[in-house]
Amino acid sequence: MDQPIIVRYRWTADEFVAVNTLIRRRAWLMRPFFRVLLLVMILFGLFSIGFSVYQRSWGLLAMLVAVGIVVATNKPLNVWGWRRQFKKQPAEDTGIEIQFTPSLISSNTELGKSELVWDAFIEVVEAKNGFLLFVTPQICNWLPIHSFQNDSDITAFKTLAKSKVKKYTLMK
Repeated sequence: MDQPIIVRYRWTADEFVAVNTLIRRRAWLMRPFFRVLLLVMILFGLFSIGFSVYQRSWGLLAMLVAVGIVVATNKPLNVWGWRRQFKKQPAEDTGIEIQFTPSLISSNTELGKSELVWDAFIEVVEAKNGFLLFVTPQICNWLPIHSFQNDSDITAFKTLAKSKVKKYTLMK
């Protein structure tokens, strides 16, 4: 690899929402076990409602409707909250340039510069629309797919990341 892989993008509210959506997808509620548990709870609730209607007990039905409203409005409320939170960041709408070499990762923004070695990253997560580079289980850097100059840079980055970071995960 003679030339560094360079990514450039603006840190916008849309990027912030994309990152938070991906991180939320990795959260415990979205794992298969909890999906099955939630489905069992819903089916049990519906089964209970069938018996409750005969006794004219509407409390369980009201609770199930309330849970449905919370589930249905969860994503729009999160997006609204993330956009509000983004407006308070000093890095709002900042240009970002990151260069990847086999030994170093250099980041330049309008607010500062940083350099990290590959060992600083504990995991790289490849998603449909970008990559999350985790330095801790809670803190990550975002590389949107559209920030790469071409498809060969994306392939080169994947190869480099897989060889340098111990844990490389594909997100469905």
